[in-house]
Amino acid sequence: MQGRLRGLPGRSRRAAPELALRVAEDVLSLGETRLLEPMNPADRRVVHMALAESEGVETESEGEGYYKRIKIMPVL
Repeated sequence: MQGRLRGLPGRSRRAAPELALRVAEDVLSLGETRLLEPMNPADRRVVHMALAESEGVETESEGEGYYKRIKIMPVL
C-alpha cells in the first residue's frame, strides 16, 4: 500500500504531517510497512519530524537521487 504526497509546492509541507500521521495509524493497525510517494528533501524532513515522537513507528528514506520515498514501519 502507498500513501500519497506529490509535488504540491507550498501546500505539501502543510499537508505532509497530517498524511504522515494517518499513514502511521494504518501502519500501527495493520502491522505493515507503508511507502509514501517520492518527495523532495524538505517534504521528507517534515514527515520524518512529524513522526519522530510517534510511538510504535519509525521512518526511513529510501531511493536514489533528489526525490526519495519514505518508508513508515512498525517497531517490533
